[in-house]
Amino acid sequence: MKKIIIILFALFSLSSCSQKTDTIEWLDWDTWNKKAELKDKNGIVFIHSPTCDDCKAMQDTTLQHPQIVPFVNKHFYAIMLDADESKDIITKGRTWRNIKNIVGKGGYHELAKALSQSTDYISTPTTVFLNKEFNLIVPIPGRLTPQEMDLLLHFVEEEAYTKQSIDEYEKTFESSIQ
Repeated sequence: MKKIIIILFALFSLSSCSQKTDTIEWLDWDTWNKKAELKDKNGIVFIHSPTCDDCKAMQDTTLQHPQIVPFVNKHFYAIMLDADESKDIITKGRTWRNIKNIVGKGGYHELAKALSQSTDYISTPTTVFLNKEFNLIVPIPGRLTPQEMDLLLHFVEEEAYTKQSIDEYEKTFESSIQ
């Protein structure tokens, strides 16, 4: 009987170790709004599109990186925003809507456009950093490598952006990601 229990325990331990549990804790907008009131962490918004190959690649690499995930979860509130989101989003005292194109199909979400600071086309992916009051710091368009994301996450988390440029910060930053 003891052998069966030990075998079952070993199998359970192996299966629980093999399950992927270390992922970014993406919030929905209702939770995001509640967290915004705490003003204890910066925010990160990943603007993507389901048809964007660079978005998928970044989600599968950078946003799954074993050093990026725990850092984001510890220091940031994170949310994904589909640039084409059809639902209204209420945040920061405003209702943001999907703006349909002329023929009534597709369109874009005005919150994605505002956060990305785009004037015409919303570039996806775009990674948007927000301060603890959830005000815009900077949108970064394009696919980011784990090393680039590591630099940006530390730059924002340390609030170095209030004192120096990213170029100055990069000269002294030592990433643990190679």
